[in-house]
Amino acid sequence: MQYSTDMLRSALLAYAQPGLRPRDVLTALRREHPTVPRDELVRAAFHAMIEVVDSDPVKASVLQEFALSERGGSDWQAGDDAAS
Repeated sequence: MQYSTDMLRSALLAYAQPGLRPRDVLTALRREHPTVPRDELVRAAFHAMIEVVDSDPVKASVLQEFALSERGGSDWQAGDDAAS
């Protein structure tokens, strides 16, 4: 299934709240979009971060932390249990 970056960006902007860890953001995203590939999530997170960096630097920081943590080399795949 194809997911639009705009749709994912909007979801990320809604979920990225101050004090949330990247894993918390991922858990919230996975409830709504369980099969989105990691690279699409990362791309959307960077788009969202760029969009809000001037108006909401705290939210931009949460998005940056999420994008960088998901961009890393973990073995996680779409559909894996994010809570483990």
